[in-house]
Amino acid sequence: MNKIYDPFFRASNTNNYEGYGIGLPLARNIVRMHHGELIVSSHENQGTTVQMRFPNFYSTHKETV
Repeated sequence: MNKIYDPFFRASNTNNYEGYGIGLPLARNIVRMHHGELIVSSHENQGTTVQMRFPNFYSTHKETV
């Protein structure tokens, strides 16, 4: 899992799936630009879960009247 954010990296077990290995690195950069976090958890032979969390805009920016 230490290489999943390397652009163009593809794991050895992805031969049956199309792709170029740019999805997670690109997603992480976009999430970071919005002050969020990308959380990846993976369990062998069970699958991988990717969560994106963003700050609540309304709780961080008070409305001025």
